[in-house]
Amino acid sequence: MKSQISIFAIVIAALMMCTACGGQGGLHHAVDTVAVATTKLADTTSFVKLNGERCEICAEASISYPVQCVDAATLEQVQRWFASTVLEAPDSVSLPDAMRLSVVNTMHQYDMTAQSQNSDVQAAPMADDDAAMAVYRYNTSTTINIFGQRHGVVTFCRVEMVKKNDQVTSIAHHYYSYDLQNGNAVDLGKVFKEESLPDVCQLLKRQLLAQNKVASDDQLNELGFYNSDNLTVTQNFYFDETGLTWSFLPNELAVEAVGEPCITVPYEMLMPLAADGSVLTRF
Repeated sequence: MKSQISIFAIVIAALMMCTACGGQGGLHHAVDTVAVATTKLADTTSFVKLNGERCEICAEASISYPVQCVDAATLEQVQRWFASTVLEAPDSVSLPDAMRLSVVNTMHQYDMTAQSQNSDVQAAPMADDDAAMAVYRYNTSTTINIFGQRHGVVTFCRVEMVKKNDQVTSIAHHYYSYDLQNGNAVDLGKVFKEESLPDVCQLLKRQLLAQNKVASDDQLNELGFYNSDNLTVTQNFYFDETGLTWSFLPNELAVEAVGEPCITVPYEMLMPLAADGSVLTRF
């Protein structure tokens, strides 16, 4: 595995902004701030398929991970959440190992490419000289950054891009939020009452129609939203200036040409549906 650790780039802009405000308010927001450092990792593998086709897979990642919080205990909690949720690593894996494992795992999505459809025999590895002559080259790029942090909630965004022979084939954004004040992940169950989720779904459908300036599902379908009938309230959301925004992955709600549709529901519409102690009350 080839890896390169960049110089720590501690993100202090939010801390500086809060300090500039002065008074108790500035101190309160400084307590609710996470600082990060960035590391860059890369790994490469190659093989020859049973049909003779040559493939090369290159995976790289730029990961901004938590390195500073109000105290050591909070930092440990945030790092543990970051490793298990954002990096999707087992609980027993350390943060450095989780970052390395995330790069390796991105290459496993091509495991079946190394086999013929009718055989269980593994493909032979490529020689170094053959790698430059690869018929297929897959490049996976993962970028993880802080998307925003306000009112004691920090949100990370994980962007995954895949290229095949230098052509972008997919881009996906995943959002993850952590409540620093209460020390837990921000999920649907902590934001909304369980019985109110169908109402949240109806608000999403209503906003989708409004954002696209149409009045029916048939009109949405004409715009490429082929799956609007099955729209659901997902965990892929983030806190915006004016409301809660859900981001839907490519082909999840609409055809690939539409990209990743986003639906924003204003906070005032969501407040009657909020769970007790919901972070929505802070926004």
